[in-house]
Amino acid sequence: MLDLLARTGGRAAAEGGKSRTSTSPTPSPRSGPRPRLAECAPQLEPDFVYDPVFKVSSVSAYHPLRGPDGVPLKDAHGRCLGVLGVDILDTDMQTALSAAGGLAIKISIAMIAVALLVSIVMARC
Repeated sequence: MLDLLARTGGRAAAEGGKSRTSTSPTPSPRSGPRPRLAECAPQLEPDFVYDPVFKVSSVSAYHPLRGPDGVPLKDAHGRCLGVLGVDILDTDMQTALSAAGGLAIKISIAMIAVALLVSIVMARC
């Protein structure tokens, strides 16, 4: 949400602090936290969803709050007490993937250099 506030210049706060899942004026594939609370089961959106209100594409994951025994927390009526939701913007994901790709290249080059040094040392022994 903080990233969203930074990108929108605080517009989300002016709109009552609602998440972008609950402010969409038209039905979308993103159904927000309410169905997640009703099902009380972990869920992951299969693809990025564009939100025209905030002009971002993101993917979300939801997981019910669990007790120490690993069982979802429910009230006396069997309703889920809460769901933790995590969103990632497509731009943030691309940045993370680029960083991981760069690291993989550096590690590969380092391993090739180590293998070359080991083979040179082994050839001289």
